[in-house]
Amino acid sequence: GGCHRRATRGDAMPSSPADPLRLLALGDSITDGGVKARAWRYHLHASLSREGRSVHWLGSMLGVYDRKIGRNATAGAPLGSEADWPVEAQRHEGHWGWTAEQLLRGHDRQPQRGSIATWLDALRPAP
Repeated sequence: GGCHRRATRGDAMPSSPADPLRLLALGDSITDGGVKARAWRYHLHASLSREGRSVHWLGSMLGVYDRKIGRNATAGAPLGSEADWPVEAQRHEGHWGWTAEQLLRGHDRQPQRGSIATWLDALRPAP
């Protein structure tokens, strides 16, 4: 076997509050969020902001669940730039109703949304 090291809080957080933390919120409806007050991403953003953390939110989705009929295949509904949750902090990969398998491999009925491989590839810097 290989040598394993236990992860510490320092592994997940930058070395100082000035270093931007890159976060990709991944999940289903609880990650997507129906409204700002119910979106855990908003509360995490608010908490990190109070601590003075600089965060760069990542993802192809933006805002919260798009409730318009037949629009679940959109990239979300941005809430507009609000003082406590700017649009650039609303990025995520929360896909309403998706299973872990669909996050991993993609959704047959929504192939335009991609999968975890697609999202991670998009985050890699260009050579």
